[in-house]
Amino acid sequence: MTTITEIASDIYRISTNDPNIDLQFIQFLVKDEEPLLFHTGLKKMFPLVRDAVGKILEPSQIRWISFSHFEADECGSLNQWLTIAPNAQTVCSPLATFVSIDDFAIRPSKSMQNAEVLNTGKYNFQFYHTPQVPHGWDAGLFFETTNKTLFCSDLFHQFGDLEPITESDDKLADFHPGIIAASTEPKAIETAQIIAQKFNQPVEVFGGLQECDRTNFGFVEEKKFFETLEAFFATPDKLVMGLETATRAFQRFQQAVENIIAKTPDGDVMIVSHGTVITLFIAGCTSQEPFAFWQQLGQPMAIALPLPNLNSLEIITFTSNKL
Repeated sequence: MTTITEIASDIYRISTNDPNIDLQFIQFLVKDEEPLLFHTGLKKMFPLVRDAVGKILEPSQIRWISFSHFEADECGSLNQWLTIAPNAQTVCSPLATFVSIDDFAIRPSKSMQNAEVLNTGKYNFQFYHTPQVPHGWDAGLFFETTNKTLFCSDLFHQFGDLEPITESDDKLADFHPGIIAASTEPKAIETAQIIAQKFNQPVEVFGGLQECDRTNFGFVEEKKFFETLEAFFATPDKLVMGLETATRAFQRFQQAVENIIAKTPDGDVMIVSHGTVITLFIAGCTSQEPFAFWQQLGQPMAIALPLPNLNSLEIITFTSNKL
């Protein structure tokens, strides 16, 4: 069953639930001077999505088609849309254009640089390069700057036939950052930039906040990875994977956090980092058992610790498409 919900003024959520896998496939349609469709859906879903779009505007009027990364549920019916909408053009990252889209699609795409803006009329969409977020090295996300809506693709993935959220789920509104810090890894910097835009602040990049060093620890099956990670937390002074023990990673991260706090006399300290090293820090500051805590982490998630003691925590989960 396909449902249509206006989640913001002239921004529509089109959702088709597949009960066989307990999963929704969702597209977003922007009704504007130059209509934008974010996600096309699978090729076999094209008639359903086309008919849903037809209840809002004439499908042939679609001007822009975008998605996060090259995958069937993101752009499987791209060529069907390009066929029925003669003025439509694909919008994606330069990497997606080069490695996939301009070979797959029947017309050339428009590559967007990081933070470049696409104007559809009354709306402006800022495009961010987000390699591997939610996944795929060609990934990118659109941020609508008027209502501050993030078109987030699989970032908030959940199973079930879920109700649309039509109001702001702004879990960061109560914070007043004196600094927004990120690790040196690109996905942390790009996430921090999205948060920083909300607060109209710059991002500062710090060494020491990076994920645990897993050099020489290659791809393993999920069961083996979980067993290795459990041993990593359980024997912190032993070199279990990569080139860094849990103790060494914790000390490095702790020192970086202390340095950031020391240079931030006023306001909250916001740090964008990575799950395993954050878990080590949380376990070191509180009574949390690290492996159990790591298992409950989701994407994205924020953890609030009170200054100056850092001895209790609040877990903040994000369930909507708004930061």
